[in-house]
Amino acid sequence: WLAVLFAAGGIALAIADYCFETRGLPEFIRRKIEQRVEQYGFRLSMKSCRAGLWNGIVGTGVQMTGGKGQPEFAASRVQIEFLPLRIFQGVFLPFAIRIEEGTAAFPLFPESGEEGAYDRLVISGVNASLSGAPGIIEVIRADGMLNGIRFTMRGTMDNLLHYSGAKWVDGLRESLERGNEQSEDATEPESDVPAAAPESEYDSFMRSVPLALRRKVLYTLQRVYEKQFREEPSCHVEFHLDITDFAKSTAKASFDIPAFRYGGLQIESIREETSLRDGIIRLDQVRIELGDGNFIVADGTYDGTGNAATGQVRGRCRIADLILFLDASLQEEIGARTDIRNEIVTFDGSLENFKLSSRNYHGRLNVRFPHLNIHRLQLDNVSLSVTAKGHVCEGVLLNASLRNGGNIRGQFRLDEERFDAQLDGTANSDDLHNILSPEISALIRENVRLNSPASRNGISFQGKLGFPLRRIADFSGEFRVRLTDLLVKNVALDSLTSTVDFTTSSIRVRDMEALLPDGSRVTGRLFCEPAARYLSASVVCSGSPGYMIETLGKSHKDFVTSLTRDIRWPTAANTVEISADLYADYGSEPFYFLSGSMVIRDFAYQNIPFRYGAVRFIIDAENRLILPDVILETAEGKMRMSADYKPSGCDLSFSKPDGILNFQLSSTIVGNDMIRSLYPEWKSEYVDFPFPLRVEARGEINYQDDRKTRFE
Repeated sequence: WLAVLFAAGGIALAIADYCFETRGLPEFIRRKIEQRVEQYGFRLSMKSCRAGLWNGIVGTGVQMTGGKGQPEFAASRVQIEFLPLRIFQGVFLPFAIRIEEGTAAFPLFPESGEEGAYDRLVISGVNASLSGAPGIIEVIRADGMLNGIRFTMRGTMDNLLHYSGAKWVDGLRESLERGNEQSEDATEPESDVPAAAPESEYDSFMRSVPLALRRKVLYTLQRVYEKQFREEPSCHVEFHLDITDFAKSTAKASFDIPAFRYGGLQIESIREETSLRDGIIRLDQVRIELGDGNFIVADGTYDGTGNAATGQVRGRCRIADLILFLDASLQEEIGARTDIRNEIVTFDGSLENFKLSSRNYHGRLNVRFPHLNIHRLQLDNVSLSVTAKGHVCEGVLLNASLRNGGNIRGQFRLDEERFDAQLDGTANSDDLHNILSPEISALIRENVRLNSPASRNGISFQGKLGFPLRRIADFSGEFRVRLTDLLVKNVALDSLTSTVDFTTSSIRVRDMEALLPDGSRVTGRLFCEPAARYLSASVVCSGSPGYMIETLGKSHKDFVTSLTRDIRWPTAANTVEISADLYADYGSEPFYFLSGSMVIRDFAYQNIPFRYGAVRFIIDAENRLILPDVILETAEGKMRMSADYKPSGCDLSFSKPDGILNFQLSSTIVGNDMIRSLYPEWKSEYVDFPFPLRVEARGEINYQDDRKTRFE
């Protein structure tokens, strides 16, 4: 009878197994399974569900949802095979699961509630096989699509039983404690406020993953999804996931992304190797191929606990490719001022303590340009070191050789609004002209000439320049410049040192100091707006006035020469000092105003020796000469006078005066000297005044009509 009973039972089980595997489970069993799943907060539905001893449980059209903020799963076929004999091998979960054409969605931000319910990690086309192994769950094989990237993975999950048991114990303890509290407080009225829903196991696990890491993963996947690839990107992952402690989880991943376009940049391929250990993501190598032998290689780490990234980068690429990462308006502005089409740059650097949440980072980059053309300025062998802090970049220009001779060094600063630099070095005159506006450059070329190749190539400078990033053309600068062996308005100078302030519309020269070959010294300032045709200047010359006379225009020079042709200038140094201020509008209706003074010692006029002389002068646009005060001193006395000369036309030469001269004088010098200074043809043989003579005189001399001349 025992044998008969076993035989009957075996036949019944075989018949039931056949029915369950061919026709599916009875409806009440399916409802029991669904009710059991609902106890964990999920809803399960299947088109069909079969079960048997040989194939286990096989479900088709499987869908499982957990509500908003919870994972969702769907598959065309799911097979769960039980292997009870594997318990004797130390396997606590003796089963094997196979999934075909599955789709899973994992919300990444449970702390955001409904707002973050649709920020999900979606995996589609999943075919997977996993089973229990001693102490772990092993993912034997899994492949699918993650935001357009084909992936394959294998790995293990540890402490799942421990995590589930701990949760069960915690739930039991809370239930018992809650039961005791209810029995003690049974008389208390019930509150109208509903109790908060307990946190799910999924929410608890996701909160253990650093928030910044989840944000970075979602942002990266969204960006990848936007790209159009020539071929299918792929990823291979090996992992070990510890359910109870994310820091103990490990992973290795390799990515292979084929050619695609990033904005205007054609990227041939991206290969990346990534690993996770101790909660830190390591980029073992990221290599971006840009074609034609150009590449970018990077590696580094990201610490999710400290929300900080570090890394190193090196590469070789075209400058034009890097510019494509900027916005369109800035690309256009840089392209208009910089010739970078085929220039190659090599670089290496590091990123330190980059915090994703605050955008606070510190990085260094060493960059080398074989050639670089900026604003018509041709540079070779450019080497610089850049340090980035947040949105500010500071750098050191280690070297930049000018193609026409000279080199530049300095420091610079770049933020979101401006570029500013402190520079010093030597340059060629042509290179400096290329920096200035065409109007200012033309003005300098008209008035300044460098005499020798050494003087043209050895212009030294030190100062600063800057410009707003959105308007590179609006640059300005301030430099201390030194030139040697030059001509300024036909005046030979041994050297000229000055501070030059310039913008696109004006130039200001201040703290000017020039040395002349005879030892004379000229100091002063100048301001000019070429577009407005405006000029102002103030100069002081100590030394020989002959050089100052050469700086005047032809008509003024002839006039001053005619006035001073009978002066014998002193030969001793520092015996003459001239100061002058000029204001001029040289537009369609020219206007100018020149004023100044001259002090002179130990000179002679008409062979009359003077110990001292001083004069103030004014010349206006009508070529009128005003001498408000003239003081002359001899060994015997003084002569003081004032004069006003108005020419009849544009000829200012006093060699043949044709205008009207008004004068007033007071003299105590020797009579003969006083008369001879006004009338050189005076002969003392007829009437002699050999002693000092006090004379007061005023009058008008009309060189056009002698009959109108009068004096008193």
